[in-house]
Amino acid sequence: MARAAWGLLWLLLGSAGAQYEKYSFRGFPPEDLMPLAAAYGHALEQYEGESWRESARYLEAALRLHRLLRDSEAFCHANCSGPAPPAAAPPGPAPLGPDGGEEWARELRLFGHVLERAACLRRCKRSLPAFQVPYPPRQLLRDFQSRLPYQYLHYAQFKANRLEKAVAAAYTFLQRNPKHELTAKYLSYYRGLLDAADEPLTDLEAQPYEAVFLRAVKLYNSGDFRGSTEDMERALAEYLAVFARCLAGCEGAHEQVDFKDFYPAIADLFAESLQCKVDCEANLTPNVGGYFVEKFVATMYHYLQFAYYKLNDVRQAARSAASYMLFDPEDNVMQQNLVYYRFHRARWGLEEEDFQPREEARLYHNQTAELRELLDFAHMYLQSDDEMELEETEPSMEPEKPPSDAEFEGEGDYEESIYADWWQEPDAKGDEAEAAATMEVMNLIEQPIKVTEWQQTYTYDSGIHSGANTCVPSVSSKGLMEEDEACGRQYTLKKTTTYTQSVPPGQGDLEYQMSTTARAKRVREAMCPGVTGEDSSLLLATQVEGQTTNLQRLAEPSQLLKSAIVHLINYQDDAELATRALPELTKLLNDEDPVVVTKAAMIVNQLSKKEASRRALMGSPQLVAAVVRTMQNTSDLDTARCTTSILHNLSHHREGLLAIFKSGGIPALVRMLSSPVESVLFYAITTLHNLLLYQEGAKMAVRLADGLQKMVPLLNKNNPKFLAITTDCLQLLAYGNQESKLIILANGGPQALVQIMRNYSYEKLLWTTSRVLKVLSVCPSNKPAIVEAGGMQALGKHLTSNSPRLVQNCLWTLRNLSDVATKQEGLESVLKILVNQLSVDDVNVLTCATGTLSNLTCNNSKNKTLVTQNSGVEALIHAILRAGDKDDIAEPAVCALRHLTSRHPEAEMAQNSVRLNYGIPAIVKLLNQPNQWPLVKATIGLIRNLALCPANHAPLQEAAVIPRLVQLLVKAHQDAQRHVAAGTQQPYTDGVRMEEIVEGCTGALHILARDPMNRMEIFRLNTIPLFVQLLYSSVENIQRVAAGVLCELAQDKEAADAIDAEGASAPLMELLHSRNEGTATYAAAVLFRISEDKNPDYRKRVSVELTNSLFKHDPAAWEAAQSMIPMNEPYADDMDATYRPMYSSDVPMDPLEMHMDMDGDYPIDTYSDGLRPPYPTADHMLA
Repeated sequence: MARAAWGLLWLLLGSAGAQYEKYSFRGFPPEDLMPLAAAYGHALEQYEGESWRESARYLEAALRLHRLLRDSEAFCHANCSGPAPPAAAPPGPAPLGPDGGEEWARELRLFGHVLERAACLRRCKRSLPAFQVPYPPRQLLRDFQSRLPYQYLHYAQFKANRLEKAVAAAYTFLQRNPKHELTAKYLSYYRGLLDAADEPLTDLEAQPYEAVFLRAVKLYNSGDFRGSTEDMERALAEYLAVFARCLAGCEGAHEQVDFKDFYPAIADLFAESLQCKVDCEANLTPNVGGYFVEKFVATMYHYLQFAYYKLNDVRQAARSAASYMLFDPEDNVMQQNLVYYRFHRARWGLEEEDFQPREEARLYHNQTAELRELLDFAHMYLQSDDEMELEETEPSMEPEKPPSDAEFEGEGDYEESIYADWWQEPDAKGDEAEAAATMEVMNLIEQPIKVTEWQQTYTYDSGIHSGANTCVPSVSSKGLMEEDEACGRQYTLKKTTTYTQSVPPGQGDLEYQMSTTARAKRVREAMCPGVTGEDSSLLLATQVEGQTTNLQRLAEPSQLLKSAIVHLINYQDDAELATRALPELTKLLNDEDPVVVTKAAMIVNQLSKKEASRRALMGSPQLVAAVVRTMQNTSDLDTARCTTSILHNLSHHREGLLAIFKSGGIPALVRMLSSPVESVLFYAITTLHNLLLYQEGAKMAVRLADGLQKMVPLLNKNNPKFLAITTDCLQLLAYGNQESKLIILANGGPQALVQIMRNYSYEKLLWTTSRVLKVLSVCPSNKPAIVEAGGMQALGKHLTSNSPRLVQNCLWTLRNLSDVATKQEGLESVLKILVNQLSVDDVNVLTCATGTLSNLTCNNSKNKTLVTQNSGVEALIHAILRAGDKDDIAEPAVCALRHLTSRHPEAEMAQNSVRLNYGIPAIVKLLNQPNQWPLVKATIGLIRNLALCPANHAPLQEAAVIPRLVQLLVKAHQDAQRHVAAGTQQPYTDGVRMEEIVEGCTGALHILARDPMNRMEIFRLNTIPLFVQLLYSSVENIQRVAAGVLCELAQDKEAADAIDAEGASAPLMELLHSRNEGTATYAAAVLFRISEDKNPDYRKRVSVELTNSLFKHDPAAWEAAQSMIPMNEPYADDMDATYRPMYSSDVPMDPLEMHMDMDGDYPIDTYSDGLRPPYPTADHMLA
């Protein structure tokens, strides 16, 4: 009967795919048709408003609409992708010959086919429902491709009490994202609620070939090779059909964001389609048991090869083996199999054609390989031509895996937790304050102190302030007394105060209130007749002030023995009494009379205050469940206070935490957060705090019970210690969980937290609040909200605090927020403090201060001027000198100096200040390997800026900067050429491409060459052949800087002759037609220089060429150029008066993609400011 019931249940689970039951891309129900973006947006609005059923309904509708759009695109493009009919030659003159005269004809035929296909697509789409509504944005389609909607859907279904559908949706999401821990936990939790952990799961987006493939593998493993081959062939055919539809679907509508030329626009659209087609192979790879089947097509041929061999069909086995080798030619096993088949070819009558790959395998392999090659080609040759080529990047850091659900959000934007399960050591990058905090709390556990009253109206300490109630008993086999000595002892003298008494080893003042009862008196009289409490007081009264009498010293052992036995008797009696009373108390708590329930709760509350009886309570799941049930259902304030007090007392022990968790206490405690009674509120939040600290699974349970939605409004309370506990709970819940961060944002958390930082002075509250802000500062959605709420100013207010841990948290948070605060006003005091912090020797402080200054001075002239005027240049140079080999300090410091030395009123002052503070030798030294490439790139940019100041040329020359730049240039160019020769895409080295180093070094040498002595040194290093070779580069910026440095070198006659001898005339003539007017101008100047000694006919040809190309639309400019560089006069000594400098203007930052918008007539040749991005965040998933 039970099995039948579960079968029905999982039949319902299988029907969770009902969102596609009305699906048909030809006859989609008109009432369900709506824009995908509108349906999904409405679903998320309902999700945010906690309208779970409505959200789930629209999420399912959005999924149907996405499938409708996807299949409609694939249908139309498949129908319109047939071979083009042969076209007649277009009208016009006869072909011009083999030199490309037919190129125009081929182009017309190509675009004729494109127009025919476009007409076909237009006809097809006109008749399908999916294209009658607006097309969704590109990013939205990517979200559906990654199954992101199912992450919302499973939670909405769960909250709507549809567990079967929640299981199916969570499982569907995990099939595409198997490493998403949070969703895996949700799935496990849902299945645990259904108690059906062994039942099969349904993937709502499963492709038809996946089930067939799994069945074929099972048949193979069972020895049914014939059935296996039939199913595997079917799976292969179905996969190839789905793959073809995926390729066709990639040719759908694409967004055009920028205005571009005709061919670049087509190339961009084609590259985007290529990327989608290459991704089809990965997106269609099935997930089996949480792991993707790598090389899926090859795997199917592997199974076919062996199965056919077992069926004695060696011909098909050999062809399957050859097909497999297309995808994995290095597989030794398959190589041996092919050798075996060839060796016995005569025995099986095999021909040479039987060792060729199957036709569909060859076609699939060639198609995927060519798609990847073409995509690599597109990536290589369709690079962005924006001017901001050099921007700050930081090397990624791989943290060790923390013991809890901790994570690093990204490079630099990281979180850290001092609370791991059972007081694990913190695992964080350099946050010594967090480690110190952990040790502080552990010391409080090991050395209990007397805890003052929490507040006049509150009676207990949560443990976050003193550690008094956060002691976790040992789980070893030690006796009771050992545990007491390890944790200290707590004895309640009054209802309003809790005391924790420290006991030296071997001693113990156990004469507390219970030892004065009649039972204890009888024990004393039995052990020591005639010695009563009054006698003890008489003994003590005989003590001479400041001395101990012999009688007292002799009495100590007996007093200690008496106290120990009294304590043992009382402990045993309390435990026995509680154990006997538990069944009756449980019954009374479940009574219908509220008065009886209140009295019972009071009794249990008193028992929970004593250790022995408390342990008995923890051992009774029935009683703990009754307390939780009573707390959840009562409307009586006294009952609520007693029940929350009971759970609070139990939460001081691991067994108590587990009992509360298993009894469903977390949802009940979350409900109590709405209580108007302050003591109830405090008991609830401190109990939840202990659960979050120590109980595994508590975090997810609090999230599922909407605990965050209840906790964030509590930030409006005005009790500092209560707020400290609440903010610590928020930190524990938000750390490593993107959904929690967004919930905090939606409930106004950033504004409330900033308000706390602004208005309070209680150090523990400021510390816990700064930890929450640090966690939120890695969330892209929370960062703008924190900054807009005045977070930068509020955090900067505490940079001068006496608390090192608070200062470090504020610094890291500022560092994380600084990339979105570049336009913030009112940061003058923060910038001044950051400059002062550069004199500190602490590595973390220096890392944060330099990184924040680097971001805040990026493209902000006001901030640059302020930092420069407050001795920021000197402080940054000293930081670099002290950094040594620490790139985390040196790189942002160099980037900040690079910003300060360009494009603001005090830039020249900063350039001189670097020299006057002896910074040039230290900066040039950073060019040496093995420094990281990001640091080298930033240093090159800074040297280029320093070279703009003529007074810096001599110190730079003395520091041997030119040989080092040339050495780096040669090394980077050789590395780049190796990849070009190999036909591979230039890889990133620590986030830097070698082309960027080539461009940077050449640009720096260009500026340095304005000095005659530097020009001579550059020429003597035999650099002209390399510069001429760079004129052939496919990167426009490299062509420009190479032409620029040659323009400077050509001022000297010997160098001009060398340039001509290297054959520079041909590429320079080509560059006259460059779209970059700066490049063309430089090329024209060099050609004039090298033509001065030529015969008049040659010079006339050059003049005509320049007239017809460079200045054909502006004769006046040509006349100016002729007068600017006299044809018959000797070489001028200085080119600066002839060509305006290309590094003078400031360039505004594009807030979206951080590219540079060029102003003026000529492109600006500059190392522009670049934001140091918040180390990239990976934590973007939502549940």
